[in-house]
Amino acid sequence: MTSQKVEKSTNFSGVTRIFGLVLLAFTCALLVHLANHQFLASENPAALREGVSVRTADDASYIRPVLNFLKSGVWKGSSAGVSAYVLRSPGYGMVFGVFAFILGETNGLWAMVFFQLILWSLAVGAIPFLARSIGLKEGLSWWLGVFISLMPMFYGFLSYTLTEALTPSLVIFFYTFLFLGIEKNLKLLALSAIVLGFLILVRPAMILLVISYFPFYPILKKKLLPLFLISLLPIFLWQVRVHRYTGNFDLHPIYQSDAADLYRPLHEAAWGFHKMTGQTGVEFHQSMSLLWQAAEGSISETEAVKGSIEKLHGSVLHTVSQEELTEVYSKYIAVLKQQVPYQMANQAIDEPLAGEAALSGRFESMRSNYVSENFARAWLVGPATVVKELVLHSNLSLYQFQKPLRGNVLVEALRWLSLSVHLFIYLFAFVFLFRKKSPRSIAIWLPANLFFLYLIFVQRGIEERYMLPYLVPLFLLGIHTLTSFFPERIKEVLLQTD
Repeated sequence: MTSQKVEKSTNFSGVTRIFGLVLLAFTCALLVHLANHQFLASENPAALREGVSVRTADDASYIRPVLNFLKSGVWKGSSAGVSAYVLRSPGYGMVFGVFAFILGETNGLWAMVFFQLILWSLAVGAIPFLARSIGLKEGLSWWLGVFISLMPMFYGFLSYTLTEALTPSLVIFFYTFLFLGIEKNLKLLALSAIVLGFLILVRPAMILLVISYFPFYPILKKKLLPLFLISLLPIFLWQVRVHRYTGNFDLHPIYQSDAADLYRPLHEAAWGFHKMTGQTGVEFHQSMSLLWQAAEGSISETEAVKGSIEKLHGSVLHTVSQEELTEVYSKYIAVLKQQVPYQMANQAIDEPLAGEAALSGRFESMRSNYVSENFARAWLVGPATVVKELVLHSNLSLYQFQKPLRGNVLVEALRWLSLSVHLFIYLFAFVFLFRKKSPRSIAIWLPANLFFLYLIFVQRGIEERYMLPYLVPLFLLGIHTLTSFFPERIKEVLLQTD
């Protein structure tokens, strides 16, 4: 009888602690959201969509398709061309669509933000289980959950209608169900695959997480194929739709030949050249904006061409002459002039634009020549620049931290602490290479670092939020790796030994 009472008391205590952690996470996230909302409402109300969520350029591809679907029964954005039908996978929009269908657009946005806050809070409640699964002691695991609750760097996009409002929570749930499934109940593995399938539909780049099953091959064996099928079925069905409209399978079909805006195959070829010179995505978009303004007649062609060339690194002029660059950007403006009437009429372009194909070839040729003559800059300095962009920041992207509260002593202390934690995550992701590894640690480390390598060597045009979904698991893994340097006496206190 006594042991039963103790067990019940212990279980009750565990439930109480989970509830307390969830409540703490919700309170912190809600206060951060409300403060940011208040600052925006008073200082920059145009930045709020319907006075609710933080407005972004991606709303057109995340929010508009589902609103159009509710009105017309067709899932598409409001732009012209096939990209309107397939630009973004529908996971995020499907969730918002449920709230918008029941409550309308404005109230649906409120409900979506509230849902994001709740989902994050529940995910934080799972952090102690996840931390213990990778080998940390129970007491430390709970304190890590508290610390993450207090750090907005881990949940700065809950006020946005972006996938990063959902993906960090879903990643935590995926790993929790995966590890608990391996450890206690294999039936939970199916739940991990369901979560992963939806996660990939929300953010297709998260498809790399299917790799997390491989370290457990000796345990899973025949279960791997069903897990893969469950995980990949939603995105496969979406890819069938993508192929229907574009003729290709593409996780992010942004460049289409009938698009009336900048995002055409020519833009892709231009970015292929610019990114190999070490130019950032922001600088590239500024250059393209100048060319578009010249095509519209807002600025002179001479000013646009000069501005675009000036944004290039000086090494480019040692490979491509000033005259050739001037000619190339002038021809780009000529192509854009053909697009402007279509863009103003929101009409798809159903015929080749004069000179566009040849100009794409010019950019591809310049890229090849530049890389062959500037190998170190293209493959070492350029990626290092992306690493700097990804790593050297606090991840405090909310308006309140960047504008009205900048300089506040407490906020600056939080900024430096967040920067330190961010650096710690990446440092120990590197140190992990030289420490003892378990299947669970590999399952966390491998997909995150493959995605990191993809960002710095392939995509390059990055935003700091792209690594956000991986930060919590990598942070926990970093803490576990750090403890491997401690004396055995301290390890016994911090690490599971059974």
